[in-house]
Amino acid sequence: MWWVKVSRNDLRNLSCFELFTQAPKDLRRKRNERRRRQRLETLLTEAVRRSDYMRAGEIQRILFGAEEVYRIWSRKHDAFYSSNLSGYTSDGISAGRYTRAEAEAEVRRVPHILSLVTPKGNHVRFDEATR
Repeated sequence: MWWVKVSRNDLRNLSCFELFTQAPKDLRRKRNERRRRQRLETLLTEAVRRSDYMRAGEIQRILFGAEEVYRIWSRKHDAFYSSNLSGYTSDGISAGRYTRAEAEAEVRRVPHILSLVTPKGNHVRFDEATR
């Protein structure tokens, strides 16, 4: 682990695979996609809690474009998946948001535990769909 001074007041502890000695081929492409998505989903949750639906809609458009947004429900933990498939939350507003392809891939991985929650709130179980 390495201590990296990012700015005057920001010091981060980074692993060796997070350090780069050469500039990337495409300088416009960010390497922190998971962190970016986590931050945008947090901002989206805060906007919904404040009832700032115009800002929430704009953030959702940045995250997902015109795609519908799905959530993942764990029957084992009786909770939603948090963003980036990490952790659980019982709060539907702060639950992680996923595209259909992302959510379906995770639910199909463990269909006996997970179900896909559609934008209308319906739960789709893939273990029942295959029977």
